[in-house]
Amino acid sequence: MPDHPESNVFSPEFLQLLYKQEAVPIGTQEATWAGPWRVERHEEGYAVLRESADKPEAVTEFWETAAIMAAVFPIVGRENLYCLERVEGGDFGAVLKMLFGDRGWTTLGRLRLCHEGVVAPMSVAEHLLRSPAALAFLLSAASYESLQQAGTLVAKRLANRQPT
Repeated sequence: MPDHPESNVFSPEFLQLLYKQEAVPIGTQEATWAGPWRVERHEEGYAVLRESADKPEAVTEFWETAAIMAAVFPIVGRENLYCLERVEGGDFGAVLKMLFGDRGWTTLGRLRLCHEGVVAPMSVAEHLLRSPAALAFLLSAASYESLQQAGTLVAKRLANRQPT
């Protein structure tokens, strides 16, 4: 047994619930290409650096702020992965589409109203979900209480979700 066993905040039981959900989640390939960032102590607080860089991209007083920056830096300048197309008449005012690699823009669903403001936040969330490193930084910036409650909520939702 190693001196320092590898730790993971997700229990085997929780990961088994995830495994049963979807065989190949959207964005699995992109997760492999996510750029590595690191956060380290700095004389002014905490620095956010590319894994291979010596000069920080940002310096902040709080570790949590640096972790959030490290999570979103790989997303900066990337195009939105979602878009809305207005629909005239009927019960729905917009069609929700997602950029699906080689398939291009693919219809995912419909919205009652054309909420343009939903596109950018959904795209950021999607990019975070596609990058294990970015998602790990974001989760590590959360408080104990948030993680504890989120873990309980996710486990309940996954247990009630029908496999696709």
